[in-house]
Amino acid sequence: THYKEDRPEILLEQIEWIKNIGFEDVDIVWKYYNFAVYGGIKP
Repeated sequence: THYKEDRPEILLEQIEWIKNIGFEDVDIVWKYYNFAVYGGIKP
C-alpha cells in the first residue's frame, strides 16, 4: 500500500543532515531512482 505521506526526503538534504551531525568525507556511493547508498566517516 502506498501512503501519500510516505515520501523520501531529498537526497541532498539527507547528505546535509549527516554532515551537520559530524560526518566527514560524505559521498553518494550508488543511486538508482529512489534508492541510494551513501555514507561518511565520523571522527
